[in-house]
Amino acid sequence: MSVIERLKAVRHTLNVSQKVFAKSIFISTSYYACIESGHRNIKNVILDCVSKIYNVNKEWLLTPEFKQQVQRRPDKAF
Repeated sequence: MSVIERLKAVRHTLNVSQKVFAKSIFISTSYYACIESGHRNIKNVILDCVSKIYNVNKEWLLTPEFKQQVQRRPDKAF
């Protein structure tokens, strides 16, 4: 699974739109859509935000062999 596929998996597991997900990691919806479609590279700062905000291990995002389940943090509201 690629980094893009894992970002999508996080978003789908949380059951949020691209708009809500992008806003929560402080980027525009269009920028995030370009990331998911593969037209933009994913910057480290975006991965850091996803990791911190959604309690997702950054190594899981970056490493195909690393296994982790995505869980929604109860203290985060959308």
